[in-house]
Order: sequence, then structure tokens, then C-alpha cells
Amino acid sequence: MKFSKLSIFFLLVSMVSCKDDWNAHYDENLANVANMKSWEFLQSKPEYSEFTALLQKTNSYKVFETNQRYTIWAPKNGKLPDVTAMTDSALTIVLKNYISLVDYPSSSFYDGLPLKTFSGKSMLLRKDPDNTQLYLINGASRIVKTDMACLDGVIHEVDTMLAVRPVIYDYMMENPRYERLQELITSQIDSLFDAVNSEKIGETSTGKPLYDSIFIKKNRILNWASIDKDNRYYTAFLPTNECLDAAIAQFYNDLRAVRNEEPNDKDSLALENWILGSVVYGKAIDKYGEEQILSSVRGVKWNTLYQQVNVASRKEFSNGFTYDVDKLFIPRSLLMEKELSYSAPAVCEKDPERLEVYVTGDVSAEDVTIQKEVKMVNRIKYLSSDMTLKAGPSDNIPLFQQELTWRASRVTEILDEEDPDFGETRINDIAMLPGEYSVQLTFYKTVEVDTDFEVYVNGIYVNTVDISKFKTNGTSVGVSLGRVNIPETTQIEPATITLKSTGNGHKKSLTFISILFKPTPNNY
Repeated sequence: MKFSKLSIFFLLVSMVSCKDDWNAHYDENLANVANMKSWEFLQSKPEYSEFTALLQKTNSYKVFETNQRYTIWAPKNGKLPDVTAMTDSALTIVLKNYISLVDYPSSSFYDGLPLKTFSGKSMLLRKDPDNTQLYLINGASRIVKTDMACLDGVIHEVDTMLAVRPVIYDYMMENPRYERLQELITSQIDSLFDAVNSEKIGETSTGKPLYDSIFIKKNRILNWASIDKDNRYYTAFLPTNECLDAAIAQFYNDLRAVRNEEPNDKDSLALENWILGSVVYGKAIDKYGEEQILSSVRGVKWNTLYQQVNVASRKEFSNGFTYDVDKLFIPRSLLMEKELSYSAPAVCEKDPERLEVYVTGDVSAEDVTIQKEVKMVNRIKYLSSDMTLKAGPSDNIPLFQQELTWRASRVTEILDEEDPDFGETRINDIAMLPGEYSVQLTFYKTVEVDTDFEVYVNGIYVNTVDISKFKTNGTSVGVSLGRVNIPETTQIEPATITLKSTGNGHKKSLTFISILFKPTPNNY
């Protein structure tokens, strides 16, 4: 979280105006030493002698020679780890973690306050879960004494080392548990021409400059979120190798079930973009599940009810948190087509018996009239049709709960790559993914049709069509049937559509044209 000077000012004013119980606890330790600077005060206190000795050894104390205001997080003797094996440069980075170039009095503390340090790293201030009157830095170091105010800032005492922590990007790109994710991330690296550092060596015949070119590599994911820097806090959901492999395999299996064809490059690109876009979120999320829908830095929606995140795996870094994802749910909306339009089944001339695959229930094939229309597609004849359900041998006999059921299909014309005049026509069963759809039915309304009928999808009642609501004009009628929710199943099955007359009237025939499904925004 990034604060301007103005926002910090208002924050401090607002925090000073309220008194919490924890403030009363810290006020007991208030020590105003206004006549001394921070470095003088530390040197005057023997309990901080080990800390000051290290600041002198590395010349880190010279930062206090400027007119800057500081906050120093001072550890007492015995609270620092053994640093004898550390180089001076490494030790300097550690010591700079104890110095902030911002004035942080205890009145400015709040749960989730980001603390900027002289090392360039960030630390996170949180309330102590074991004692909410106290605060922890980085979830480990407790502030035990506050507000030792000096002329150039304030000193707070901490009880453990303030470790220098890596950024999220370094962790996720170096951990072998996320190698599959790393492969996707590194595929986003671009080589960019570095005009500043490239040396001009001449000109072309048209006067354009020639360079001894230098290129720099830039990962696109870092354009979305600076997870390699400490300028703000993020949260990253990291699928492990096994988790990501399983999610990708499930996505492709579902695609095959829905389309009855192999995934293509466009599908792979959509999947890759979703996975990469779902990793990083622009805030520190330390309590997973409090919000059901999260929006990533790429605008990808993450539904916590579907995504199985290991809450115990949470790790804290200098610029946010990471969680392991145990089971990644690729949203069904990524698989759903914008519209699914199912016409009456086409009957291939090469396989006229295929009609029997589609017609089931109380109606026999003899009761279904196929309005045949012969078409030539790539020199392959096939028959497309509307389907008409007849009342029976007599015009006056009610249709007593007769029904017609067929499986949704898609006709695909496959061209011969070597000779475009040849090819084949395929009829594939089409499955419907679980989820919510709005449904529209198109049929012929004639004077002979006067019975209502019910519509079912996969055996689920959708709605009843009230014939009396529509005028008789001899043309097709489209009617919205509302919404249907296809429940989760263990296996995605081909869709079935059923029309069932209610027996409320008499009719000679009912001619069905098509049924249209549109996924609603409620799908995930």
C-alpha cells in the first residue's frame, strides 16, 4: 500500500484523535528525551550497546548525520542473532531494516500498516493475535516499548531480529514446487530494445540510425504488478505443480466433452491467460475467505467458494503474502460458448437410421414428420429438417402427455485440405456444462396448435409454453423460457431436450425449429 505525504498526514491526525486500549498500554512506556538526537540517545543506553556497536562497525550510523527524521526499531542486547559469519555488506542490509526514514509514533499504528525501511524493504505491522494491545512486525518481532521521542524522530524497542525478507517474485520463481507456473511466467518474457544504452554506429542509406543494439528482458507479468519490488503489498495464489497439471488436464477433458473435438491453440491461449491473470491480487489478503469474490490485478475473478486454497500455507514477504492452491478450479465460464443454438437434428443421408438415436420417449419414429431438405455440402448429401410432432390418427384426439426427446447435436462440415471441393459432414453430440442458462425456444404457431407444452433440458423442467399468448400468423415464434440451472454431475453428458404436451387442448401438429441457450453472468 503506497501513501503520499498528504495521506500520511491525515492518517496521523485521525489516529491521534482516537484512543484505544492498546494505546494506554504503550503510554506506560512513553519516554520523552527531546533534548537528544536518536543516535546520541542509543549510545547513552547500555542496553542497546550491541546494536550501536554493529551500526558503528558497518558505518550505518552515518545515516543519522542528515536532517532526516527517523524511526528506529531498537533490539536490546541479546536479542540479535550471531552475525559473526556475515559479511559487512550483508550485515549493513540487515541493520538498515531497523531504520525507517518516516516518523512512526505509536499513535500512527494500525493493523496492516506498511513500514518502509532504509534497506528499501517493507515490513508489515499487525496486531498481536495473542495480545491485541500489542503489535508485531512481520508477524514475529513484538514491539515491547514505544515512543522514546528524540529531536529527530522516535525509537521503539523490539524483542527479536527484523529479518530481511525476499519479495514474492523471487520466492515464486525459485521454488521448485511452482516449476509449472514458472514455465508459464517465463513464456511472457519480451526482449526490448534499450535505446539509452545502445551505441549508435552509423546510419542507413535512408538516414536512419544504426545501433550496436542492446536488448533487455522484461516479463509482462511485472507490468501488471510490481511483485519484484517493495512499493506496495500484493497477494499471490500459487498452484503447485501437481495442482496445475490436474487443472489443465481437467480443462481439456471438459472441452472434449462439450465440443466432441480436440482443443485448439485458441483454447490453450485462453487457458494460459486465465491462469497467469489469476495469480496476483493488489492487496494483502491475510484472512482468506472473508470476501467471496476477489479481483486480480488483471481483472480475473477468483471465487473463494470454488478455489481450494491451503490457508495454513500462507507465507509473508516484504511485499505481501502467498498461499498454495491445492485444487485450482478453471471457471466453467471459460469453457462456455456465448450462445448454444440447437436446431432439430440433421439426418445424414449416408446414415438415415441416425434419427433413431435422437427420438425416444412416448413417441415413435412414425409419429415424427421430417420436413426434408436435401443440401449439397462439399459433394456430401445430408438432410436438415424441422421436427413436427403429430397428435395422432384423428384430429380430435388429445395428445395425452406425448413427448419428444432428442440429443443436441452440431453439424460440422470438414473440408478436404488438398481439394476444397471435397470433404465430409460430421454430426457430433454436444454436452452442456453445469451452470445457469437463459433459454429461448422457436416454433411454428398455426391455427391448428392449441395445446400448451412443457420444456425440459436434461430432464429438468424449464417452463411451460402457453400457446394462447401468441397470435396466429403462420410464422415462427420465439419465446423466452426464463432460466435453467444444470447441476453438477460426476461426468459431463450430451444435452437432451424434451417437449411434452400438457393435454390441455387439441392440435394437429407442433413444429419445433430451434432452442437457444445463453450462459448467464452467474456462471463461474
